[in-house]
Amino acid sequence: MRPPNLTLRITGLRPPWSQPRPHKPNFFSLPLEIRIMIYEYTLVDPVKRWEKKHDASCCWLTTDSKKSQPPPFATMHVWICEDPFSFETEVECECAKRKGVHLLAANRQIHAEAASIFWSRNTFYCLDVLDVIAASYAIIRPAYQRL
Repeated sequence: MRPPNLTLRITGLRPPWSQPRPHKPNFFSLPLEIRIMIYEYTLVDPVKRWEKKHDASCCWLTTDSKKSQPPPFATMHVWICEDPFSFETEVECECAKRKGVHLLAANRQIHAEAASIFWSRNTFYCLDVLDVIAASYAIIRPAYQRL
């Protein structure tokens, strides 16, 4: 005697490997308005660079009122090379260095969303014309020079 043909149908159940994975929230799942607030907090410097003071661990900091100390922004030196056009810097003190600017290098989407905030909301200054030349040709992308 032959066994009867049986057909087993299970509907509505999926094996665990075929079920969609739960959505893991990431930075880009935040609303754009919140990401912009994060960019502003990270990239916009609230203290003007000429008003910054030396950190407690800085070699230029002095507590002696008879000794003068250079402001943090004045401890950077720029050398421009003409062929190929580039520049080199030497920084004796990093107290005036911008914090958070490396966020722009994280990925292309962050750069696209945040670069205009960085370039339009900060104050940039140069002590001499060579700094201006070096910054405009070697640092600033053409798309942001008009900001």
